[in-house]
Amino acid sequence: MSSSIPPFDLKQRIALASSVFLLFVLSIGWTLLAGKDINFDQLNYHLYGPRLLLEDRWEIDYFAASLQTYLNGISYLPFYWMVTLGWNDRLIAIILATVHFLNIILVLALAAQVLDGSGWRRLVLLVIACALALIAPIYLIQVGSSFNDPLSSIFVLGALLLYLTHEKSRRVLWSLTLTGVCLGIA
Repeated sequence: MSSSIPPFDLKQRIALASSVFLLFVLSIGWTLLAGKDINFDQLNYHLYGPRLLLEDRWEIDYFAASLQTYLNGISYLPFYWMVTLGWNDRLIAIILATVHFLNIILVLALAAQVLDGSGWRRLVLLVIACALALIAPIYLIQVGSSFNDPLSSIFVLGALLLYLTHEKSRRVLWSLTLTGVCLGIA
């Protein structure tokens, strides 16, 4: 296994950065093309869960959003705040898609840990890994939406990256503890 993204020359670094930026633009474009997300979950508990949490409605509302009433609403707080502050729905989708794109960046870092090779061949493999992550159906369905799966997976992928790199760290215990914290947050 290699230690990180390989030491590419300047042309290769520019090509990698340009490719990742293109994937980011495609992700945002797909989010906008998919249109406003108005799904059952969003209408029934993605907005209600944080309200229940913030307004302490536990004694007032009994199963207001069915069983989902009692899911943890913390992960929906950013979405809830943006909606309640009246932000434009496209802006909300772009912000969420930008955060969700961190998954693709983490796939790049993970691929750099496990893929062998050097030079242009390795660069192409890294870009292919990112492109495959981008076109994964679960990513395409949820990117820019109110679902918390793309948020949770950031912490899972981050934990995996920390775990893969912990042997190279001088602070192994700290690295493994941070791995556990990431998984706990997820």
